[in-house]
Amino acid sequence: MKPKPKIKMIELTQTKSSGAWENPEAGEYKAVCVDVVLNKNEQTNFGEKDMIYLFFELEAENSQGRRHIVRYRATASLNPKANLCRFMQKWRDKRIGDGDSINFKSLIGLGAILELELEEGNDGKIWCNIDRARKLDETETPTPDGRYDGDFVRQGISDRNPGSEIVESTVAKPAKKASPPKKKVNASSASDEDDVPF
Repeated sequence: MKPKPKIKMIELTQTKSSGAWENPEAGEYKAVCVDVVLNKNEQTNFGEKDMIYLFFELEAENSQGRRHIVRYRATASLNPKANLCRFMQKWRDKRIGDGDSINFKSLIGLGAILELELEEGNDGKIWCNIDRARKLDETETPTPDGRYDGDFVRQGISDRNPGSEIVESTVAKPAKKASPPKKKVNASSASDEDDVPF
């Protein structure tokens, strides 16, 4: 008779990424922008692109009493057809004109009313997406609770996107002047789409 193998003790250490992710419910929330990250040369379904991440802290809390953090991810472009341009125009309630630029660092601390949707991703997981942002009066903007960890977030972006580079400059390129239309050859309407879900 063989002796039973000994069970070895496995030592586990809790990390910030342990535990189940908890999405907020779909709906409207007051939020504050707590971080902006520009990641250059990120590999997407449409090739390498510079991607911008806007992180918002909701006024609403999860079951552990911590505020939900949600993000908006888009190609770093203020071209009128770009998702980021449309998102920013709705949030600021102001058109972005030819030659306008936005210093995205200045968004940190600004409030927004976020419309959130829950969608199933290609991986079968349920993701929280920011459908749009609207302007929120400064007096109604939630104060960040101070628990958001930007270094941890940046490390996660780097880990998921090898070969890309997080840079400090978060000023999106201004919209270019319209050039004469070029002859289209097999043009895809999805050429400026962002990878979703996020």
